[in-house]
Amino acid sequence: MTDVFYPDIDATVAMQFVTSMSIDHNGEIVTRDFATIDSEQAGNITEQLRGYGDTPVYGAGLEYRSYEASIPREMMTPKLLDIYGDLFDDEFVLGIAFAVADAVNYAELCEIAGVPVGSNILVNRYTHYQDGGREVFAPYIFGNQALRVTGRYDDIAFDLPLHGELAMTDVPGEIYYASTGSVIVIVPEFDVTEYFWFAKPTDKDGFIEHAFDVLDGITFGGNEAQANTSIVDIEAQIEAMRGIPRLITVFVYGFVGMLTLIGLTNVISTISANVRLRSREFALLRSVGMTHGGLRRMLNLESILCSLKSLCLGVPLGIAGSYLIYSGMVSPVTTAYTLPWIPILQCVFGVFIVTWVVMRFSASKLRGGSIVEALRLESGN
Repeated sequence: MTDVFYPDIDATVAMQFVTSMSIDHNGEIVTRDFATIDSEQAGNITEQLRGYGDTPVYGAGLEYRSYEASIPREMMTPKLLDIYGDLFDDEFVLGIAFAVADAVNYAELCEIAGVPVGSNILVNRYTHYQDGGREVFAPYIFGNQALRVTGRYDDIAFDLPLHGELAMTDVPGEIYYASTGSVIVIVPEFDVTEYFWFAKPTDKDGFIEHAFDVLDGITFGGNEAQANTSIVDIEAQIEAMRGIPRLITVFVYGFVGMLTLIGLTNVISTISANVRLRSREFALLRSVGMTHGGLRRMLNLESILCSLKSLCLGVPLGIAGSYLIYSGMVSPVTTAYTLPWIPILQCVFGVFIVTWVVMRFSASKLRGGSIVEALRLESGN
């Protein structure tokens, strides 16, 4: 959950400007009521925040509610066509998110994309959710095309040229923090309805006070009554999010540990009793010439077969159980199911070791005894 809410963000404090948007449908006329922040104003705030002890600050904004883009079929990769190809003929209309960054970080993104400052950069990534899983891939064939952008609630229409592209791994998590658009284009400037400033100050408390002073009294564009600014202590939120799992983990591991000890006790008792009851069988094998080495190899093979039989039943049941737990916890945030390979390997290794050790220890108690005495005791004579 922490990775979902704070993806790849190396920050302890986040300042945010967000606006609630009301939409009024009156016949064919649609009016929207919201507040905005322009790139120049956001940049000034970023510089003021950086003025506190030269604190590194990453400013990023997003507008994803008002526009959609027409994607021509020839621009789409076979993977995207395989998913959505049956839903359209010549072009496919998807929501578009305009992303902006502060001047310093925008220049770095342009350098990574190999384009001059002032360019529009396509973020070539798409996340597809299906059957509880998530798949991320590059959806577009980039070739300096232009996207046809139209307004969702008005008659705005324009062609947006694309000058470069970036893969998902090239874009920092700050850009994705609030992104919900299928198409993301980083532009030099835009009036956005959401803007975030991420910082990792050495003096967190002092910086938060400074941030309150910077954000206090700022006038935003549009309907300022809809504007909302806040400061989030990411570190404290993450600790709060992890507090309950830690408490649950203590009880869960205590319960699992108790069950494990009970299971080990039963395994040790069962194997030890089984070996003792087979003392006459071992004596007969020794009487016909089987050496201690041969007996040891036989028990080793039995312990392996016994372990494999239990794992063939236990591992599928364990995987099914973990998936049921995942299914119960996946809401409200959809995350991909990851097979717990490391715990499975640990269990497999543990089962083989425990079975082999107990088998060898029990068999060692029978070593050196008299064959005649073993046969006599077992026969009741």
